[in-house]
Amino acid sequence: MTSTSHFPYRKLFVAGIINGIGDRFNQVAVLAMILTLTESGVAVGGALAIRIVPYLFFSPIGGWLATVVSLRRIMVGTDLVRIFFALSLLLVENRQDLWIVYTILFLLAASEAVYQPVRRTYISRHIKREDMLTVNKLEQVLLGFVLILGSAGGGVVSYLFSPQLVFIVNAFTFLVAALILLQVYEQKSKFISSKQAVYTVIQKGFGITLRSPLLRRIFFIDVFISMADGIFNVLISVYAYQRFQTGDVGIGIFYGALGVGLVVSMWVPVARFKYLMPVAVGAILTEGIFQVFLSQANGFYYAILLFMLISLSGGVGKGAMDTMVMKHLSNEQESAVYSLFDMVTNVVMGLSMFGTGLLLTYYSPTTLGVLAGVLFIGVATIGGYAVYRKQELQKGSVNEMNDLR
Repeated sequence: MTSTSHFPYRKLFVAGIINGIGDRFNQVAVLAMILTLTESGVAVGGALAIRIVPYLFFSPIGGWLATVVSLRRIMVGTDLVRIFFALSLLLVENRQDLWIVYTILFLLAASEAVYQPVRRTYISRHIKREDMLTVNKLEQVLLGFVLILGSAGGGVVSYLFSPQLVFIVNAFTFLVAALILLQVYEQKSKFISSKQAVYTVIQKGFGITLRSPLLRRIFFIDVFISMADGIFNVLISVYAYQRFQTGDVGIGIFYGALGVGLVVSMWVPVARFKYLMPVAVGAILTEGIFQVFLSQANGFYYAILLFMLISLSGGVGKGAMDTMVMKHLSNEQESAVYSLFDMVTNVVMGLSMFGTGLLLTYYSPTTLGVLAGVLFIGVATIGGYAVYRKQELQKGSVNEMNDLR
């Protein structure tokens, strides 16, 4: 295996861990601060939704920029501007300053919406096809470390010191990540056209997705998983504060447990399976079952175990689906499809988070937790139909190249 230790990805991996940890520090501290100032589930849902909604506008911009500007420059630029956004949260002192929180969350999310499709495009262009499954599993490990060190650490630092210290640390991580990304090697690419409109990127992404049975099916699965994930993300804070009464530390521990599951998912021998689609569907099914169990859990340590199992299943499923998508796309298709997927799934997740915040006024966390689990199980049941479609299985093969490039 050469690409997994290849210089470009190694630098990208380290930068992703550093700015990801800082971002998670920020998220935990902001949620804790909002709950302290408002004691409102609606306020939490709104904050989480605001972090997601910018993907509707800025993911296509990221996809367009990937065709006209150096990928390295885009990633460095987004990290640098986020330094100032993170430090702006130091201005928040009381409930009347919540508008500052929501504005900065929007701007941070907008930067991330540009950064993510560019990062995925970079991976597709610089990683050998036979190494993609391993690299996508490493991406789940990256997220795992971010959750363990960022979310758990953010909860502890916020509890022991103050959210203000967390915001300073977050700004510093963006600076360090930008300096690392400046050293990332980038292959010379022929840019398509600086006159290409952003909306053209969206049209192209939809066109490519709709013409491919495999991409259509994965897109459908991703959308409904995002809806369920929106519910789940709001409930993490609610479980910690209301059911287990563990506050900031509880939020950090739960996110840390999710991180452990993602790291462990690296060692699930997915490559031994001939086809990836059944692996993805099976992982989604088990994730849904564990979410239903979590909705009924009353023991704190039992809940931690379930969080680990949920993310273990999610990491396996996400790695399998991302690999199928990457193998299916040519260099000219990558940025448009990644932008479309990021845009739609994150907007769905944001709306789901906001809706969950409203529904918590009328329904218990237990009921909404069951709903999230049922969504996963339903998607797995419908998506399982693809397992018995020979042509879909072939397109989801670990080794099948499908004349993709």
